Amino acid sequence: MNEINLIRGDTEAIKVNFFKGSEEFTPKHMVDGDILTFTIRDIVTERPILVKSRTLPDRTFKLSHEETKSLEAKKYNYDIEYRKPDKSIVKTFVIGDVNVRKDVTYDDRN
Repeated sequence: MNEINLIRGDTEAIKVNFFKGSEEFTPKHMVDGDILTFTIRDIVTERPILVKSRTLPDRTFKLSHEETKSLEAKKYNYDIEYRKPDKSIVKTFVIGDVNVRKDVTYDDRN
């Protein structure tokens, strides 16, 4: 299972990389202008908690303090989906869990 661990209120960068063995590569059907979407969904209510999309060549999802500070400390599901703008190809690359932990040094002013 693919797992991401986050601390509530922290900034984070999640980069999508592809490997064949130990070599990094870009799948040949992926071209600039295609879309990657990262979604965090509540396991119980199944509602999306956070949805971020990137247009290739950008493959990094940056999570801000503002986006993570309101997350409850619990487990969520996530996936990363790839698609062509015309949806001729739609592919879910990875599904896994996001574990959000409560921050210890919490500043309730911001």
